[in-house]
Amino acid sequence: AFCIAIANKRKVVIPDTLPIELYYWKKENLEFGIMNAEISGYHVRVTDMERSVCDAVKYRNKLGLDVCTEVIRSYLRKPNRNLTRLQDYAKRLRVFNTLKNYLEIAIE
Repeated sequence: AFCIAIANKRKVVIPDTLPIELYYWKKENLEFGIMNAEISGYHVRVTDMERSVCDAVKYRNKLGLDVCTEVIRSYLRKPNRNLTRLQDYAKRLRVFNTLKNYLEIAIE
């Protein structure tokens, strides 16, 4: 499914036939960790790697703990990762302590 974040004040009706999951975020959480990308000729806004990792931690119970762990391990293998930004985002999204536990396990 495609995961789409929208402001929590908006109401959108999605046809059941489309594989879309909506996530309702506070406005301030929609304003950081976002970048522009071109996918299949369309210009879209997507989350950067660090924001995606934090979201995986935040929604770990919905995604599955194994998926969350794999996201973190994949991120740590990336040469262009930014751990300072990851830490900043985790604090803003209030998942810092949980992420810290995952990072300690992944590094061992």
